[in-house]
Amino acid sequence: MTSGARWTGRQPSFPGVTVLQVDCRHFHDAESDRSLRGCVGRHPSIMQGLAGTEAMQELINQVKDFLRTNPNGRLVINLYCTSGRHRSVAVGTMIYHYLNTTDAREPMLLHYHSPEWHDMSCGGHCSLC
Repeated sequence: MTSGARWTGRQPSFPGVTVLQVDCRHFHDAESDRSLRGCVGRHPSIMQGLAGTEAMQELINQVKDFLRTNPNGRLVINLYCTSGRHRSVAVGTMIYHYLNTTDAREPMLLHYHSPEWHDMSCGGHCSLC
């Protein structure tokens, strides 16, 4: 699940599940690169900028620990940043693909604030996003 902290009135709730909350605001913000500002975090350049960082490896280890300590039941990894468009989406996409190829569970990826993407120039609809 990805979301944006600025949408305080519309935050997801997770009754009956175990949740790992991850603040992605410490990752580099693609908003500072004008050419990527209108794209969402699925853009390869945004994901590439995060993939090789030490912070991303630490997050993968944190997710592994979360899964190991919670082997059963319904789990949610809530990744959030400021607006839920770049950092949390990029990290969520990478975590989803990691889990899809390495974990026996079937992950599902939801972008909670994706309706807010409509005001972006790409909004996730260009050929790279």
